[in-house]
This record gives sequence, structure tokens and C-alpha cells, in this order.
Amino acid sequence: MGRKIIKNIFNRNAAFKGKEKTLSWASSIAVSQEEAIKILFGIEAKAFSEEFPELFKRALDQQNACPVKMGGAGALELIFEACEYTKAKTVVETGVAYGWSSMAALLSLEKRGGTL
Repeated sequence: MGRKIIKNIFNRNAAFKGKEKTLSWASSIAVSQEEAIKILFGIEAKAFSEEFPELFKRALDQQNACPVKMGGAGALELIFEACEYTKAKTVVETGVAYGWSSMAALLSLEKRGGTL
């Protein structure tokens, strides 16, 4: 452990030698969000922007108006469908930016009186 710490402090480039290989491997086995939903839950998911058009537009407008730029919406359909499939009543989330994933989980949770 000590050798690894010293190597990463004094020779930072050495820590990233396998990055390209790792990214190549991950890319070769990656599936789209749509494929993941179909494989995991056996359904065709509707785009979030089609399922909840007014709410999606309002959230997008709020994101665009924010002076601080962070990450955007990601995997909304997967989060929503995972909550639906498991009939989740409680979801724990860490690291919130604009709140897109919170919105996806809450839209499912509200059907069951759940909490985020």
C-alpha cells in the first residue's frame, strides 16, 4: 500500500496507464439505457420527455436558467423504471446537482407514498 501511495504521489502518470484499456473494455460491453431497461425489466421505456412533457420542460428551463453549470439529466428512464419495477417505497440518493434523478425517483415514489 505504501508503494502505491508513493507511486501515485510522485509519479501521477503511472496511475493512469490502464485508462485507455479500461475505457476500451467498458465500451465493448456497454449497452444503451433503452437496452438495459429492456434486459432488466422486460419493457420498452418511453422517453422521460414524452412521459412527463410539462414537468420535463419546466425542469429543463430551470436548469438552463441556472448560472452554475453542472451535469444534466442522465438515466431518468432507468431510475424511474427501477423504482417502478421494485415498487420502491424508499430511495437513498447521494450527490444531487440539478435534481434530475431526484425528480425521476420521486415521480415513481409518489404513487406509493414513498420517500427519497
